[in-house]
Amino acid sequence: MAQAIQRIQQHYRLGVTLEETAEQLNITPSYLSRRFKEEMEMTFTEYLTAYRIDRSTQLIRTRACSIKEIYQLVGFNSYSYFIKVFKEHVGETPHVYASKYGK
Repeated sequence: MAQAIQRIQQHYRLGVTLEETAEQLNITPSYLSRRFKEEMEMTFTEYLTAYRIDRSTQLIRTRACSIKEIYQLVGFNSYSYFIKVFKEHVGETPHVYASKYGK
């Protein structure tokens, strides 16, 4: 699992997938999916999404770039989807979060 997590952390911006990761690790996608869920207590996709949201909160806190730039930097393809997922994970929109915690 450490290698799968490392791959997510290195490639989260590029749209890393379960299938590509399994191929890189020379295991089947179903085996990786099952083991990931057992060890991490969340799916591969859930972990990837949570990691992307975590990275986006770090970028917002440092004000490294605008929120419209952040969604692409962390690997989301849609701004509106990023806003929706961010709110589900953090409990508020990126704009509200930035007004509270941004530097």
